[in-house]
Amino acid sequence: MPKKRYMQLAALLAALLALAFLAGCGVNRALGAIMPAVPVAQTPSSSQVNQSGSDAHFVVLDDYFIMETPLGENPYVYASVGKMKAVATAQTNNQARFLRAMDNQSVLTQYYCKTRIANSADLTVGKEVYILDRTDSSGYHRAPLNAGEKNGSYWFKTKITDISRKAQGQVMVGGGLWVNINAVRVAVN
Repeated sequence: MPKKRYMQLAALLAALLALAFLAGCGVNRALGAIMPAVPVAQTPSSSQVNQSGSDAHFVVLDDYFIMETPLGENPYVYASVGKMKAVATAQTNNQARFLRAMDNQSVLTQYYCKTRIANSADLTVGKEVYILDRTDSSGYHRAPLNAGEKNGSYWFKTKITDISRKAQGQVMVGGGLWVNINAVRVAVN
C-alpha cells in the first residue's frame, strides 16, 4: 500500500508541475497579446559596446571626446569626456555645448568626436588617436581601469609617431609617449 500511495503522490506532483508550467506560459501569452511589441535596438556589428552598454574602455555610446583647441602641429592637446547638451548651430558659431564629465562644467567647442577602440589596422604612423593620461607600472600609457578613470581623467589627442614596438604591444605618440596598443582610441567618422 505505501508503494501505491507513493505513486499517487508522484503523479499528483507531476501534474501540479505541468499545470504550473502551462499556467506560466499562458500568462506570458496573455500578456504578449495585450502588451505592445517593443523593437530591440540592434547594435551595429562594428560597435564594441558590450551588454553593460560600454566598451572595454568604459566609453558609452553618447560619450564624446571634446577638446578646446585643435591638434594642428602640436604634439598633443588635452581632451576630456563629455555629453552633448546642445548641437552646433549658426548662432553658436558651429560650436556644440557639452557637459564635461570630469568637473561638470559646460563647454562650448567645435572640436569634438565620438571614438572607438583602435584595431591593428588603425595603428599607423600619422594616425590621430586618443589616449588616457594614466600610466602603468612600466610607464606606458594604459586604458582606464573603470568608468571613474575614464570620466575623471584627462585624455590626449595626438598622433602615432613610431610603431617599431607594435609587436611588443606599444606604439609611440606625440611628445615621445609610449602607449599600450589596447589603450588607443580613434575617432569615428
